[in-house]
Amino acid sequence: MVTVVPVTSNTDRVFPFQTLLPAHETGLRNDSKAQAEQVRSIAVERLGAVLGIAPAGVMAHLDDALRLAEGTLRTQASAENW
Repeated sequence: MVTVVPVTSNTDRVFPFQTLLPAHETGLRNDSKAQAEQVRSIAVERLGAVLGIAPAGVMAHLDDALRLAEGTLRTQASAENW
Protein backbone atom coordinates (compact mmCIF):
# COMPACT_ATOMS: atom_id res chain seq x y z
CA MET A 1 0.00 0.00 0.00
CA VAL A 2 1.03 3.57 -0.71
CA THR A 3 -0.59 6.85 0.22
CA VAL A 4 -1.57 9.09 -2.69
CA VAL A 5 -3.12 12.50 -3.21
CA PRO A 6 -5.51 12.57 -6.19
CA VAL A 7 -4.80 15.11 -8.93
CA THR A 8 -7.28 16.77 -11.29
CA SER A 9 -6.88 19.21 -14.17
CA ASN A 10 -9.99 21.11 -13.03
CA THR A 11 -8.35 24.22 -11.58
CA ASP A 12 -11.33 26.60 -11.73
CA ARG A 13 -11.23 26.80 -7.91
CA VAL A 14 -8.24 25.89 -5.76
CA PHE A 15 -9.06 25.76 -2.05
CA PRO A 16 -6.50 26.25 0.75
CA PHE A 17 -6.42 22.47 1.33
CA GLN A 18 -5.49 21.93 -2.33
CA THR A 19 -2.24 22.70 -4.16
CA LEU A 20 -1.88 24.17 -7.63
CA LEU A 21 0.46 22.13 -9.82
CA PRO A 22 1.57 24.46 -12.64
CA ALA A 23 2.39 22.52 -15.80
CA HIS A 24 5.53 24.58 -16.43
CA GLU A 25 6.91 23.64 -12.98
CA THR A 26 5.81 20.02 -12.74
CA GLY A 27 6.08 18.68 -16.27
CA LEU A 28 2.38 17.80 -16.31
CA ARG A 29 0.52 18.23 -19.59
CA ASN A 30 -1.95 20.71 -18.03
CA ASP A 31 -2.12 22.91 -14.96
CA SER A 32 -3.61 20.70 -12.27
CA LYS A 33 -4.31 20.62 -8.55
CA ALA A 34 -3.58 18.09 -5.84
CA GLN A 35 -6.63 17.39 -3.68
CA ALA A 36 -5.21 16.90 -0.19
CA GLU A 37 -8.71 16.50 1.25
CA GLN A 38 -9.03 13.22 -0.69
CA VAL A 39 -5.81 11.49 0.41
CA ARG A 40 -6.11 7.69 0.33
CA SER A 41 -4.14 4.46 0.29
CA ILE A 42 -3.96 2.25 -2.78
CA ALA A 43 -2.17 -0.93 -3.76
CA VAL A 44 1.27 -0.35 -5.29
CA GLU A 45 0.10 -2.28 -8.36
CA ARG A 46 -2.39 0.50 -9.13
CA LEU A 47 0.36 3.10 -9.61
CA GLY A 48 0.88 4.15 -13.22
CA ALA A 49 3.75 5.86 -14.98
CA VAL A 50 5.30 9.03 -13.58
CA LEU A 51 3.56 11.97 -15.26
CA GLY A 52 5.43 14.83 -13.58
CA ILE A 53 7.61 15.85 -10.67
CA ALA A 54 6.72 18.44 -8.04
CA PRO A 55 9.60 20.78 -7.11
CA ALA A 56 10.41 21.53 -3.45
CA GLY A 57 8.24 24.68 -3.29
CA VAL A 58 5.18 22.85 -4.57
CA MET A 59 5.82 19.96 -2.17
CA ALA A 60 6.08 22.41 0.76
CA HIS A 61 2.69 23.86 -0.19
CA LEU A 62 1.24 20.35 -0.51
CA ASP A 63 2.59 19.49 2.95
CA ASP A 64 0.75 22.51 4.37
CA ALA A 65 -2.41 21.56 2.44
CA LEU A 66 -2.28 18.03 3.87
CA ARG A 67 -1.88 19.33 7.41
CA LEU A 68 -4.74 21.79 6.85
CA ALA A 69 -6.98 19.03 5.47
CA GLU A 70 -6.29 16.78 8.47
CA GLY A 71 -6.74 19.65 10.90
CA THR A 72 -3.21 19.88 12.29
CA LEU A 73 -2.28 23.20 10.65
CA ARG A 74 -3.68 26.26 12.36
CA THR A 75 -4.34 29.20 10.08
CA GLN A 76 -3.90 32.77 11.31
CA ALA A 77 -7.68 33.10 11.77
CA SER A 78 -7.94 29.91 13.81
CA ALA A 79 -4.85 30.80 15.85
CA GLU A 80 -6.48 34.05 16.93
CA ASN A 81 -9.39 32.08 18.41
CA TRP A 82 -7.16 29.84 20.58
